[in-house]
Amino acid sequence: MAKHKYSFGCLEWRDKTYRKDVLILPDGEVIAPWKREHGHHLQVGDLVEVIEARPRVLIIGTGQVGAMEVPDEVLAALAERGIDAEPMPTAKAVKRFAEIRKEKRAAAALHLTC
Repeated sequence: MAKHKYSFGCLEWRDKTYRKDVLILPDGEVIAPWKREHGHHLQVGDLVEVIEARPRVLIIGTGQVGAMEVPDEVLAALAERGIDAEPMPTAKAVKRFAEIRKEKRAAAALHLTC
C-alpha cells in the first residue's frame, strides 16, 4: 500500500516527502514544485499539465484552511474539458485522491500550506 500523509507544508506520497505544492498526474508523475501565476488564486493556466494528462477527476487541495481560491470559471473550464473538479482542504483532498485514484483516472493539485 502506498504511503500518504499530509501535515501543514508537508506531503508524504509514495515514500517521498514534498515541502512545496504539487501536481500528481494520473500516471503517478509528481510535478513539484507546482507554481501558480497568482499564488492563492487558481487559474486554468496553472493546470496545463493536468489538462494535457486528461484525467476524469481532479482533486484540488486548497490548503490547510482552504486559502487557495478556486474560481467558478476554472471549474467551468475544467468541466468543458470533461474533468470533474473537487476542491477541498488539502488534508481531505489527499485522502480523497488516495481513494479515488484506484477507481478513476484522477489527478491532484495540492496546495500544502495555508
